[in-house]
Amino acid sequence: MKGVLVKKGALLNSKRSNVMKGLKICSLFGAALLSAALLLTGCNSKPKGTVGNFKGEFVSAFGDRFVLHDDYTTEIQFDKQDTVFHTSWTDGPAHDRAYATVEFNGNDSYFFVRDGKLYYHRTDMEHGRNGVDIRYK
Repeated sequence: MKGVLVKKGALLNSKRSNVMKGLKICSLFGAALLSAALLLTGCNSKPKGTVGNFKGEFVSAFGDRFVLHDDYTTEIQFDKQDTVFHTSWTDGPAHDRAYATVEFNGNDSYFFVRDGKLYYHRTDMEHGRNGVDIRYK
């Protein structure tokens, strides 16, 4: 009977050892996934939520070209078109908004630029959905 208890104890110790190994592997895997996620979210060309970083030239995922100048004028050239539209943009009266609006076709809030994305509707921008990726040159 004593030999049976020793075997059960050895079996329990073996199971505990396997569980501990599994936990170590899972925690290492979790740490690797977290590190990868942090690295990928930090690879945006413009810092997220930064105020006043909209100036410059960027191209949307659709190939549309936007140039936001220092004097708050804008040039827009849609993909595969020769026409360049001259409009304006703003980041608020005090230039402190976390997003910019670009005027087009008489609407001063036709486009919204925020966190490396171009939006067509304010609610989409506010909820972070349907944004078109942009790449600054």
